[in-house]
Amino acid sequence: RQDQQTQSASYNQLVTLARALLVDPSSGCMRVNYALGVAGLADPSGSMPLSGDRSWIWQTCSEFGFYQTCSADTGCPFHPHGTLPWYGSLELSLELCADLFNISKDDVYVNVNQTNQITGGRDIQSTRIAFPNGGIDPWKAQGIFPPGPDDYEPAFMVPGASHHAWTHPSRPGDSPSLVKARAAISELVETWLSQ
Repeated sequence: RQDQQTQSASYNQLVTLARALLVDPSSGCMRVNYALGVAGLADPSGSMPLSGDRSWIWQTCSEFGFYQTCSADTGCPFHPHGTLPWYGSLELSLELCADLFNISKDDVYVNVNQTNQITGGRDIQSTRIAFPNGGIDPWKAQGIFPPGPDDYEPAFMVPGASHHAWTHPSRPGDSPSLVKARAAISELVETWLSQ
């Protein structure tokens, strides 16, 4: 019963977010079409509702190709025939790269391979990089965990935390694990800066 309530609350939060991002205040209608989405993302001024995502999409096209994909048989709410038509398939994500930045599908693959060669991909060999992972973050499977071989590549799980929750401003209701993670990250950065 509690799982159903949690799923219902999560769904309602998703609906609220979609409405906040996509509902036209003058008509009350959802603005859900590819052309309007591209127009919002193509505007570098930040005045369109989706223009804040522009830098993230640039990074996915020019560096690491980190796309949200899902198929119809999974019930994913972002399937191409669902509510957000430009999410859901790799092909649509790559089309967005071409439409926004004139970066072809082939160039995205070249860019991702170059980034992986430079950074080491999932086998990063570097220093002074912390890898916090949120326990309830759907992206945690893409995170680095367990930690690297020394103190210069610490990785840790933050129980109950969502996607990069530790980067948001502190609030009175923050969980003890989130407060502890922020303190650990702060201590790491202070130590590294003092070296």
